[in-house]
Amino acid sequence: KTTEVDRKNSIAVLLFQNLSPDPDNEYFSAGISEELISKLSRIQNLQVASLTRSKGTRNDIREIGKELGVRYLLDGSVRKTGNRVRITAQLIDASTSFHLWSDDFEGELKDVFALQEETALKIAEALDLRLSPQEAEAVRRRYTENPQAYDAYLRGWTLVESFHVSLNVPEERLEAARKHFEAALASDSNYALALAGLSVVEAHYHWFDIDTTSHRLQRAEELAHRALALDPQLSEAHLALGEVYGFGGDFGRAIDEYGKGLRRDPDDPNNAYVWCHLAYACNYRHPPDPESAEEASRNAIRLQPGYFFSYTMLGKALELQEQYEEAVAAYEYAFQLNPALIPPRQLYVSLGERNLTARDYNQALVRFETARQMLEDAALLVQISAAYAALGDKEKSLGELEKALAAGYHDFSYLDTSSHFASLRFDPRFKKMLKTNGLE
Repeated sequence: KTTEVDRKNSIAVLLFQNLSPDPDNEYFSAGISEELISKLSRIQNLQVASLTRSKGTRNDIREIGKELGVRYLLDGSVRKTGNRVRITAQLIDASTSFHLWSDDFEGELKDVFALQEETALKIAEALDLRLSPQEAEAVRRRYTENPQAYDAYLRGWTLVESFHVSLNVPEERLEAARKHFEAALASDSNYALALAGLSVVEAHYHWFDIDTTSHRLQRAEELAHRALALDPQLSEAHLALGEVYGFGGDFGRAIDEYGKGLRRDPDDPNNAYVWCHLAYACNYRHPPDPESAEEASRNAIRLQPGYFFSYTMLGKALELQEQYEEAVAAYEYAFQLNPALIPPRQLYVSLGERNLTARDYNQALVRFETARQMLEDAALLVQISAAYAALGDKEKSLGELEKALAAGYHDFSYLDTSSHFASLRFDPRFKKMLKTNGLE
């Protein structure tokens, strides 16, 4: 439980409200908020809580502070019109609702960098925090001086982050993100963050089975190394390299890179993305490390409660530890976070996965067969195969698995580690099937 001493120098940055005429400018207000979090996290004696994307009322400041476990709140709004921007920021003592400091800023987009730095430094001053020269330098660190590059990067990264909220239409969003990162690099070819972002996008083409040719991961790796050459400590670059290795099945090297990405500040709320992908790598390595995956998932959730992917990875980690009731609860919460974005078929698949986790295999088959009537794909065939294997029906299980592999299924780590396939583990037909398709 958080004590008053712990909360003395603790702050949460609320998602700055978008007051722009164009509602699509929400990416910009979110980017301002996240950049302030990143800068404040460089101050050693200041605890920074997760960004809340709540759209609810902000009238009860004390309740928000209590919910987030912090003493102070930074709130604000952004109005962006063309190349002009107006930002209002205010520091509030959540225990009293008193406003300790506020500032208004209006200027051109290029002036936003100075505002972010000044805001972080003024908060430190208001809280009577004395920054070391290294901390002050870290707060003032800029990865680009080009406002157009910065704007394009924010647009691209917002799309990348959206995959933790919904997996709908991934190809369209990846294409849009790729174009934004390339536009950022056209404005500033040495923009390390944009290089890392483009690397993550290239790796996701492979992960989503949109393009599984080797050149995607090769280009992603080259881009990540270019970013690291510019800044060897850049968390986003280590994340990008972790994606390259993880999506390519080299989970050990992925875990190493994710760890390097966290080394600078594991409690930076922006590192929630890294934590949940570390959980993914720990879940799917050979052999899996579900205890570490659970810890990483819980860290991701603590820092950013809004990512469904973190709860999915927590569910997987708990499932591997045979904590089935807790796993079902984690999976259920993952799909409650954004139910409006789940198409009907995916809902049946999700329900079937929960039944599978809870070892209710017959009910899982009912759900999966309903989903199959809408669309049959390789991943669903594997789930059906898993249910039949768990029921001891080897013939049906192998039949479904053979169709899945013929349809292009390639996540062999799941087949090799899932407890549902235990009855097939030593079946020569199962072993031959995996070996034929690339798993020695």
